[in-house]
Amino acid sequence: MPTAVALLTGSRASDLLQAALTGRPGGSVPGFRCTVDGVHDRVGSETSVTYRVTYGEGAQSVSDYLVATTADVAVGASVEAGDHVVKVWRHPADPRLPGLVGACTPEALATWLPGREDAHDTTEVLVYRPLRRAVLRTERGGQTYFTKVVRPKSGPLLEHRHALMAGLGPDVVARPEPGVLITAGVPGTSLATALSAWQLGQSGSRPEAADALALLDRLPPAVVDLPRRQSWT
Repeated sequence: MPTAVALLTGSRASDLLQAALTGRPGGSVPGFRCTVDGVHDRVGSETSVTYRVTYGEGAQSVSDYLVATTADVAVGASVEAGDHVVKVWRHPADPRLPGLVGACTPEALATWLPGREDAHDTTEVLVYRPLRRAVLRTERGGQTYFTKVVRPKSGPLLEHRHALMAGLGPDVVARPEPGVLITAGVPGTSLATALSAWQLGQSGSRPEAADALALLDRLPPAVVDLPRRQSWT
């Protein structure tokens, strides 16, 4: 029996997606082509894979972005493959991130963001972890905004973390829906980016450990009461 990763990234993935689109086992879609865009394998939990999909021919060609997961979710087309039951849905209709639909809909996002909508507004998805979280970046009127989408039940903790970091982290500018929080971008370079640039030889400036320690000393005492986050391992 193939593992979930092998099933969702191997030769059978195309058949699974076509079965989901047609609603019947063995169903086929004319001109169907798919490419794996991302693999999110959580050991001991679900495996999710994202795909860029096209089907149809010529002027009738359609582009889609699909997500398949082994998680037991109530939304999506259900396809059985041996011992696995796979659920498939169209992005951004993530069953555990309801706020993602609005975040990925330009008309809705335009009303969430501060300031006036401009024809030069640009938005891109920076992070998407199916069923767990997403981050989008929007440039509007010379200002950068980050829309963070998490599960609604995780929203209060995310807001609490930002409240604790007031003055140290980015400002929260909107809370349009449960599980959605929008922050304003701040100038400067993140520690992760600075370290990566130095290690790759792209920068001759090495981040100073003393600066990082000084920032830790500025954190409010209440951060020690935050729940611990388990290692990805």
